[in-house]
Amino acid sequence: MFCEHCGNKLPDGARFCTACGQAVAGPKPAAGVAPAVGPGPMPVSPPDTVSGPVTEIPPAAAPGPVPVSPPVQAYSRPPTPAYGPAPQTAPVTGHKKKPKVALIVIIVSVSLVLLAVASYFLYFRGAIRETKKLQADQTATASLPEGTASARPTKTARTKATKESSTTQEKTSVPATAVLTEPPLEVVNDQLIRINSSFDSGEGFYSGEVRDGLPHGQGSFYMLDSDSGADWFHEGAWVNGEMTGEGYRIFDNYEYRGNFRNGLPDGHVQIIVNGETRYIGNCVQGQLQGQGQLFAPGDLLIFEGDFERNMLVETAAERRKRGQIFAADCVVMDDDLYIDCLALDDVIGTAVEVWGYPLGMSDQEDTGTVILAHFGDDWYPVCLVYRYGVNEPKIESGNWLDGWGVVTGLFEYIDAYGDESICPEIELVYWSDEP
Repeated sequence: MFCEHCGNKLPDGARFCTACGQAVAGPKPAAGVAPAVGPGPMPVSPPDTVSGPVTEIPPAAAPGPVPVSPPVQAYSRPPTPAYGPAPQTAPVTGHKKKPKVALIVIIVSVSLVLLAVASYFLYFRGAIRETKKLQADQTATASLPEGTASARPTKTARTKATKESSTTQEKTSVPATAVLTEPPLEVVNDQLIRINSSFDSGEGFYSGEVRDGLPHGQGSFYMLDSDSGADWFHEGAWVNGEMTGEGYRIFDNYEYRGNFRNGLPDGHVQIIVNGETRYIGNCVQGQLQGQGQLFAPGDLLIFEGDFERNMLVETAAERRKRGQIFAADCVVMDDDLYIDCLALDDVIGTAVEVWGYPLGMSDQEDTGTVILAHFGDDWYPVCLVYRYGVNEPKIESGNWLDGWGVVTGLFEYIDAYGDESICPEIELVYWSDEP
């Protein structure tokens, strides 16, 4: 017999399939006969679906007492079911959470992609910059004169790792500038040399440092044979034969202390006349220029302010006010004072007033000299020296003049008859042509 469930071959009379474990129906009993099970008969009504004879199943022989078993229903072959198509697995409608590992993998993958894109653009951006630098360097190299184009090596695109080494190569490849060594200084003593300066030229004795036969460094020079006929002495700094730097000079009764350039006072200078300070301030190539103070003998400050081309910078009103204040302390030049002035009897620095008509005069520029016929009991000459202000009118020969100033010494001159004359010298502080 065969199992009606799986088709496995079974021994006759088997009630269960040894393959699938399902119960199988035994041989069909004869019609109207009910099988006897256990010690007594048990009627069984066959199902309506069973047709054909029913075979009686004899009871199993037992050597001893047989335990009572529950009644067993007779089996009949059930109708073979009509199977439809194999059932389809229904789709899962619930949402399952993706594992965290998958999410981390996605995030890492996206980050790597973005990093790769950024690196790509940064790399090509740097490459473009290096290309532009290369083009600029090639243009600059092409503009160098012949023979110097190799002074700068051509730049090539390079990575960050080689940038430092390439820069070092560029710096070291430039040819070193030749350093010219100057001849050593020599020291001479009372050597006769000739100088050519903006101040004066001529031969004289020099003691100090020289280079290539010219005063250079610290030294002193005494003019012996001047082209201008002047006698002077200079000590201080020299540069290639010129008086340049700190020093001092004695010229006639003038002394200059301070800074010089090309032989002329230039910078902060102090001017001393006959042992008294007459000017302290700035000079530019021998001229009073900039801030300064002007003194009269006796340390009398007569002007403080700006100077321009040796002249005072002030308005007419400022000059009048300053002059009137000074005139208040002046005394009249009389015969006794005039005699004292000729004898230089303790009169230097005396503030005096004079008046009269000019007898003679020099060119009136930034300064001017006038020989005035001063009227007292009798007339006698006096020399007036004046420093003009910027835009101040000049003294004229035919005009009456009233002046106030300070006695500074004596003045020698040649009069109208050709004779040598001498008179008191007065430095004017203020003057007026009003009668």
